Amino acid sequence: MYLICDYRGTIAEICRQAVWIKHQKNGVDISCEEKDANAIYSNDTDSFYPAGRPCTAANRYHIVTVDVVPDNVVALEYKYINGEFIPMGENDRVDPEVRLLKTDKGVKKVASDTTDLQLALVDEYEQNIDLNNQITDLQLTIVDLYESTLAV
Repeated sequence: MYLICDYRGTIAEICRQAVWIKHQKNGVDISCEEKDANAIYSNDTDSFYPAGRPCTAANRYHIVTVDVVPDNVVALEYKYINGEFIPMGENDRVDPEVRLLKTDKGVKKVASDTTDLQLALVDEYEQNIDLNNQITDLQLTIVDLYESTLAV
C-alpha cells in the first residue's frame, strides 16, 4: 500500500499504486525516479499530486510505502509521522468540500469539491512545468549566445 502525504504528514490518499512522473517538453508524462519527478500519479483514482520541496510552491506531496493501513485510517483525517498513523485534531482537519489554494501568482482560489481541487492542482502543476520549460529554453539561449561570442 502507498500513502500520498503532504510535507506535514497529512494523508491525501491511500492507494495500491502510486508512480513518480515527469512531464516532458512534448507533453507526455513518463514514470521516473523520485529525484526527477515533478508529480505523483495515483492509478487508483487517476489523480495527480505536485511533488517536490514544499518551499518551491504550494503544497507538495511524497509517497510513503506501508505494509498495512488500519481499517479506521481515512485520508484527510489522519497523518503519517515517524511510522505512526495519527488522527488529526479538529484544527488540523481539511474539509474536502472547501479548500483554499495558493497559486504562483499569490491569488487564492476556493475549490468547491474534490474535483475542483484536483483540477486546480493540475493547473498549477502545468503552470510550473511551463515555467520550468521557459527557464530551460532561456538557459539554452544564454549558452548559445555565449558560445557564439567565443567563436567570434
